[in-house]
Amino acid sequence: MLERILWGAAGIASTGVGLLGLIIPIIPGILFLLLAAVCFSRAVKPKPNNRYGAAGRLSQRSFADEMRADLHQQYRSFARQLARQQRRFRRR
Repeated sequence: MLERILWGAAGIASTGVGLLGLIIPIIPGILFLLLAAVCFSRAVKPKPNNRYGAAGRLSQRSFADEMRADLHQQYRSFARQLARQQRRFRRR
């Protein structure tokens, strides 16, 4: 908890120096603004990935299986169509 507060304080300080650097050309403002972005990214608690609900991995797996099956079906359909065209071409 204290670590996140310190990262947030460092982010606020870096933002202040960065904005001051945009006004005063001696201080590199962009570098301090980038440092502020890094500090704020460390200060924020990561959000859990619960987009798919409680059974998230199961939902993701079944979706991947459906996509794989659909792609396989499309490939087989394309292969059959290509084989038919080759047979027609050979008959001529």
